[in-house]
Amino acid sequence: MSNLILGSNSKFGKILKDKLPGVYLDKQQFDLLQPDFSCFKSNSVDNLIILARGGAQNFAQAGTIADTVSKLISTVKYNTAWVFTSGLGTYAGSKNNSYIPYSAEKMLLTFVSYKKNFDGHNIKIINPGHMDSDQSYSIAVDKFLLLLDNPPDKNLIWSLSKNSYVPF
Repeated sequence: MSNLILGSNSKFGKILKDKLPGVYLDKQQFDLLQPDFSCFKSNSVDNLIILARGGAQNFAQAGTIADTVSKLISTVKYNTAWVFTSGLGTYAGSKNNSYIPYSAEKMLLTFVSYKKNFDGHNIKIINPGHMDSDQSYSIAVDKFLLLLDNPPDKNLIWSLSKNSYVPF
């Protein structure tokens, strides 16, 4: 099984790297805000795993990141793409306005994945849930690894923490 993982510097990505072989790219190798797609022309993988956060500071950057992910999903040849998003708490529950661009970025990634699935793609939308310790990250990674053999339906959001589908 071949895997291409974006977001290798995330805590989730670092733990996953110890458990799942593949090509791991960090922001220096592929930046969602300043993408260079030339490295993806001949890639064919079983799993395209998008853990990366683009670091949007405003709505325009959130849109750029969504465009980049859309193009990436259309450029890389894969069997299954896995896009990690966030739950409703990220979108509406925070009283910290600095999360607004992050929330917009994650909402747009969910929307892009959802729409691409209607064009024949096979994208799984994953909400990892709240993770605040090494143990909680490790548990989420282990739950994700189990999904690789038994993936959820596309266009439904799978919650790793609840081990079930969650509503949009």
